[in-house]
Amino acid sequence: MGLFFSGWLFFAIIIIFLGLKHPPPLNDISKIGIKRQMVGALALVILVTSFTPVPMFTVAPDYSVDVSVQGANNTTAYPGEMVYFTLNVNNTGNTDIDITMSVVEVPSGWGAIIYQNDHGIENATNTLRYTLTYGENSTVIVRIVISDSAAPSYRDLNLEYQTQGLVDQIALTVHVL
Repeated sequence: MGLFFSGWLFFAIIIIFLGLKHPPPLNDISKIGIKRQMVGALALVILVTSFTPVPMFTVAPDYSVDVSVQGANNTTAYPGEMVYFTLNVNNTGNTDIDITMSVVEVPSGWGAIIYQNDHGIENATNTLRYTLTYGENSTVIVRIVISDSAAPSYRDLNLEYQTQGLVDQIALTVHVL
């Protein structure tokens, strides 16, 4: 924030052109009444209590998100089985975000779908897109179908997620027995 506001330059220029001199009152013999003095004091109190050195400023949008795997990010399975990973997605920014999630580096013959837990598997897709409002969190399920012909090995699949300006990945490891 700070104490400098460029809008004050406009008022400084007006003061320079108009000057600080004020014409004398038309009747300087009569005194100001007590009611008008009280109104003037009240106006001064309101000015002092409501004045801000920087009246307006813009907060830059923060599109950050925290994605974490519930439990471990690795699991063990046999060929032909399905494994599930549950992810917590939390909007840690200061605005609503549009988030896109997809599983990349899926081995040949394997399958991967993603869906929000509260929307059910019937809405599962390869690429999940949804809006996460400010301060909200959601649960996302990743289902991986292992190929019937998968050889015993450790396979890393990456869940890629992106928002406006942020791209990141989480490794999901499947140990095929």
